[in-house]
Amino acid sequence: MWAPPNDPEFVRRLERGTVGFRLTPTRVVAKRKLSQNRPVETVEHVIAELEGAGPYANPALAAEMRRANAARVRP
Repeated sequence: MWAPPNDPEFVRRLERGTVGFRLTPTRVVAKRKLSQNRPVETVEHVIAELEGAGPYANPALAAEMRRANAARVRP
């Protein structure tokens, strides 16, 4: 956690050099990371847990993982 220094003159110099600005994004670029680098057995285990009824259940994520990994496991 950042804490201000005890030197008041240093803090004043910091304040003079601090400026605010706003950004308006024009586009968002993202990548997904859904265990594509893992062995097929590991991915299938994760998907099975996501499709189950346990604490990690998330059918939508399981479907997306299955779709993302489909090209990788095709012969």
